[in-house]
Amino acid sequence: MRCVWWFCYGFMSVVLGCNMAASPSGAEPKSTSSSSTPQPQKIQPVPEPATEVRPEKSPFDALLDMRSYSDVVEKLKPLMEDGYNEVPTGTAMMRIWAAKNMKWLDIAVAMDETSYARVMKDSQEERGKRLCATGQIVQIEVERLKFGKVATGLLLTGRGNLFHFSAVGSSGDIVERSRARICGVVTGKYSYSNSGGGTGHTVQVVGMFDIVENHSAY
Repeated sequence: MRCVWWFCYGFMSVVLGCNMAASPSGAEPKSTSSSSTPQPQKIQPVPEPATEVRPEKSPFDALLDMRSYSDVVEKLKPLMEDGYNEVPTGTAMMRIWAAKNMKWLDIAVAMDETSYARVMKDSQEERGKRLCATGQIVQIEVERLKFGKVATGLLLTGRGNLFHFSAVGSSGDIVERSRARICGVVTGKYSYSNSGGGTGHTVQVVGMFDIVENHSAY
Protein backbone atom coordinates (compact mmCIF):
# COMPACT_ATOMS: atom_id res chain seq x y z
CA MET A 1 0.00 0.00 0.00
CA ARG A 2 2.81 2.34 0.82
CA CYS A 3 4.50 1.44 -2.42
CA VAL A 4 1.45 2.30 -4.43
CA TRP A 5 0.99 5.64 -2.70
CA TRP A 6 4.66 6.49 -3.10
CA PHE A 7 4.53 5.58 -6.75
CA CYS A 8 1.45 7.73 -7.39
CA TYR A 9 2.86 10.62 -5.43
CA GLY A 10 6.11 10.51 -7.39
CA PHE A 11 4.33 10.28 -10.71
CA MET A 12 2.16 13.33 -9.94
CA SER A 13 5.21 15.27 -8.78
CA VAL A 14 6.96 14.63 -12.07
CA VAL A 15 3.90 15.69 -14.11
CA LEU A 16 3.33 18.86 -12.09
CA GLY A 17 7.01 19.70 -12.25
CA CYS A 18 7.03 19.44 -16.05
CA ASN A 19 3.93 21.64 -16.39
CA MET A 20 5.37 24.28 -14.13
CA ALA A 21 8.60 24.33 -16.15
CA ALA A 22 6.71 24.68 -19.41
CA SER A 23 4.35 27.43 -18.12
CA PRO A 24 5.90 29.77 -15.58
CA SER A 25 3.62 30.94 -12.79
CA GLY A 26 1.53 33.99 -13.78
CA ALA A 27 2.55 33.87 -17.50
CA GLU A 28 -0.28 33.88 -19.99
CA PRO A 29 -0.04 31.64 -23.01
CA LYS A 30 0.97 33.43 -26.17
CA SER A 31 -1.52 33.65 -28.98
CA THR A 32 -0.26 32.33 -32.29
CA SER A 33 -3.14 33.66 -34.35
CA SER A 34 -1.87 37.28 -34.42
CA SER A 35 1.64 36.38 -35.55
CA SER A 36 0.35 34.47 -38.52
CA THR A 37 -1.81 37.40 -39.84
CA PRO A 38 0.20 39.84 -42.12
CA GLN A 39 0.13 43.46 -41.04
CA PRO A 40 -0.93 46.04 -43.69
CA GLN A 41 1.93 48.16 -45.06
CA LYS A 42 1.69 51.95 -44.92
CA ILE A 43 1.71 53.48 -48.44
CA GLN A 44 3.97 56.50 -48.67
CA PRO A 45 2.56 59.30 -50.87
CA VAL A 46 4.53 59.82 -54.08
CA PRO A 47 5.73 63.44 -54.30
CA GLU A 48 4.66 65.31 -57.41
CA PRO A 49 7.49 66.37 -59.72
CA ALA A 50 8.62 69.91 -59.16
CA THR A 51 7.33 72.34 -61.77
CA GLU A 52 10.14 74.15 -63.55
CA VAL A 53 9.73 77.89 -63.16
CA ARG A 54 11.06 79.69 -66.20
CA PRO A 55 11.97 83.33 -65.81
CA GLU A 56 9.92 85.72 -67.90
CA LYS A 57 11.63 87.26 -70.90
CA SER A 58 12.67 90.86 -70.63
CA PRO A 59 10.96 93.29 -73.04
CA PHE A 60 14.22 93.54 -74.99
CA ASP A 61 14.60 89.75 -75.35
CA ALA A 62 10.96 89.53 -76.43
CA LEU A 63 11.66 92.17 -79.05
CA LEU A 64 14.64 90.24 -80.42
CA ASP A 65 12.45 87.16 -80.81
CA MET A 66 9.99 89.04 -83.02
CA ARG A 67 10.28 88.15 -86.70
CA SER A 68 7.89 90.63 -88.27
CA TYR A 69 9.73 93.73 -89.52
CA SER A 70 6.60 95.89 -89.53
CA ASP A 71 5.68 94.89 -85.95
CA VAL A 72 9.16 95.76 -84.70
CA VAL A 73 9.13 99.16 -86.40
CA GLU A 74 5.76 100.03 -84.87
CA LYS A 75 7.01 98.96 -81.44
CA LEU A 76 10.22 101.00 -81.69
CA LYS A 77 8.86 104.15 -83.32
CA PRO A 78 8.04 105.80 -79.95
CA LEU A 79 11.71 105.32 -78.97
CA MET A 80 13.15 106.73 -82.21
CA GLU A 81 14.59 110.20 -81.73
CA ASP A 82 16.96 112.62 -83.38
CA GLY A 83 20.52 112.19 -82.14
CA TYR A 84 23.54 114.38 -81.63
CA ASN A 85 26.97 112.71 -81.50
CA GLU A 86 25.41 109.52 -80.15
CA VAL A 87 22.94 106.91 -81.37
CA PRO A 88 19.50 107.26 -79.72
CA THR A 89 17.90 104.30 -77.94
CA GLY A 90 15.36 103.50 -80.64
CA THR A 91 18.02 103.45 -83.36
CA ALA A 92 20.35 101.32 -81.23
CA MET A 93 17.62 98.75 -80.58
CA MET A 94 16.68 98.73 -84.26
CA ARG A 95 20.32 98.03 -85.14
CA ILE A 96 20.51 95.05 -82.78
CA TRP A 97 17.22 93.59 -84.02
CA ALA A 98 18.34 94.11 -87.63
CA ALA A 99 21.68 92.37 -87.01
CA LYS A 100 19.79 89.29 -85.85
CA ASN A 101 16.65 89.27 -87.98
CA MET A 102 16.55 91.78 -90.86
CA LYS A 103 16.09 90.44 -94.39
CA TRP A 104 16.74 92.25 -97.66
CA LEU A 105 13.05 92.05 -98.56
CA ASP A 106 12.20 93.95 -95.36
CA ILE A 107 13.73 97.17 -96.64
CA ALA A 108 14.16 96.80 -100.42
CA VAL A 109 11.29 99.05 -101.55
CA ALA A 110 10.42 99.53 -105.21
CA MET A 111 9.53 103.16 -104.43
CA ASP A 112 10.81 105.31 -101.58
CA GLU A 113 8.28 105.94 -98.81
CA THR A 114 9.98 109.19 -97.80
CA SER A 115 12.86 111.45 -98.85
CA TYR A 116 15.86 113.27 -97.42
CA ALA A 117 14.06 116.63 -97.65
CA ARG A 118 10.94 115.36 -95.91
CA VAL A 119 12.93 113.85 -93.05
CA MET A 120 14.92 117.07 -92.56
CA LYS A 121 11.65 119.01 -92.50
CA ASP A 122 9.75 116.79 -90.02
CA SER A 123 11.69 113.75 -88.82
CA GLN A 124 9.05 112.67 -86.34
CA GLU A 125 6.49 112.28 -89.12
CA GLU A 126 8.88 110.29 -91.35
CA ARG A 127 10.34 107.85 -88.84
CA GLY A 128 9.69 104.21 -89.64
CA LYS A 129 9.46 104.83 -93.40
CA ARG A 130 11.86 103.23 -95.90
CA LEU A 131 14.05 104.62 -98.65
CA CYS A 132 17.16 103.81 -100.69
CA ALA A 133 20.13 106.12 -101.28
CA THR A 134 23.05 105.88 -103.71
CA GLY A 135 26.32 107.77 -103.35
CA GLN A 136 29.92 107.74 -102.22
CA ILE A 137 31.06 106.34 -98.90
CA VAL A 138 32.63 109.16 -96.89
CA GLN A 139 33.32 107.08 -93.80
CA ILE A 140 32.78 103.43 -92.83
CA GLU A 141 33.68 101.31 -89.83
CA VAL A 142 32.56 97.84 -88.79
CA GLU A 143 31.20 97.24 -85.29
CA ARG A 144 30.71 93.74 -83.89
CA LEU A 145 27.51 93.23 -81.99
CA LYS A 146 26.28 90.07 -80.27
CA PHE A 147 24.26 88.93 -83.28
CA GLY A 148 26.48 90.08 -86.12
CA LYS A 149 28.49 92.88 -87.66
CA VAL A 150 27.16 96.36 -88.37
CA ALA A 151 28.90 98.78 -90.71
CA THR A 152 28.36 102.39 -89.64
CA GLY A 153 29.39 105.53 -91.46
CA LEU A 154 28.40 108.33 -93.85
CA LEU A 155 27.16 108.22 -97.43
CA LEU A 156 27.06 111.36 -99.61
CA THR A 157 24.67 111.41 -102.58
CA GLY A 158 25.19 113.30 -105.83
CA ARG A 159 22.74 115.93 -104.60
CA GLY A 160 24.84 116.60 -101.54
CA ASN A 161 22.51 114.76 -99.14
CA LEU A 162 24.31 113.05 -96.29
CA PHE A 163 23.08 109.81 -94.70
CA HIS A 164 24.34 108.33 -91.46
CA PHE A 165 23.92 104.60 -92.00
CA SER A 166 23.96 101.43 -89.92
CA ALA A 167 24.22 98.54 -92.40
CA VAL A 168 23.74 94.97 -91.17
CA GLY A 169 24.55 91.82 -93.09
CA SER A 170 27.54 92.01 -95.43
CA SER A 171 29.40 95.14 -96.50
CA GLY A 172 31.40 93.17 -99.08
CA ASP A 173 34.29 95.15 -100.56
CA ILE A 174 32.74 98.52 -99.76
CA VAL A 175 35.31 100.90 -98.27
CA GLU A 176 35.83 104.65 -98.00
CA ARG A 177 35.26 106.37 -101.39
CA SER A 178 33.42 103.33 -102.77
CA ARG A 179 30.18 103.92 -104.58
CA ALA A 180 27.32 102.10 -102.86
CA ARG A 181 23.56 101.86 -102.54
CA ILE A 182 21.85 101.32 -99.22
CA CYS A 183 18.20 100.67 -98.41
CA GLY A 184 16.79 100.96 -94.93
CA VAL A 185 14.36 102.39 -92.43
CA VAL A 186 14.59 106.03 -91.35
CA THR A 187 14.90 106.42 -87.57
CA GLY A 188 15.36 110.21 -87.46
CA LYS A 189 17.93 112.92 -88.00
CA TYR A 190 21.52 112.60 -86.81
CA SER A 191 23.78 115.58 -86.14
CA TYR A 192 27.48 115.43 -85.32
CA SER A 193 30.45 117.67 -84.65
CA ASN A 194 32.69 117.69 -87.73
CA SER A 195 36.44 118.19 -87.99
CA GLY A 196 36.01 121.81 -89.16
CA GLY A 197 34.45 122.81 -85.89
CA GLY A 198 30.93 122.93 -87.29
CA THR A 199 27.95 120.57 -87.12
CA GLY A 200 26.94 118.10 -89.81
CA HIS A 201 23.32 117.10 -90.32
CA THR A 202 22.29 113.75 -91.75
CA VAL A 203 19.38 111.34 -92.03
CA GLN A 204 19.77 108.23 -89.86
CA VAL A 205 19.08 104.93 -91.69
CA VAL A 206 19.25 101.33 -90.47
CA GLY A 207 19.36 98.85 -93.34
CA MET A 208 21.56 96.85 -95.72
CA PHE A 209 23.84 97.48 -98.68
CA ASP A 210 22.43 96.51 -102.06
CA ILE A 211 24.94 93.76 -102.85
CA VAL A 212 24.59 90.12 -103.96
CA GLU A 213 25.73 88.68 -100.61
CA ASN A 214 22.77 90.29 -98.84
CA HIS A 215 20.29 89.24 -101.51
CA SER A 216 21.28 85.57 -101.28
CA ALA A 217 21.81 85.37 -97.51
CA TYR A 218 18.60 87.12 -96.62
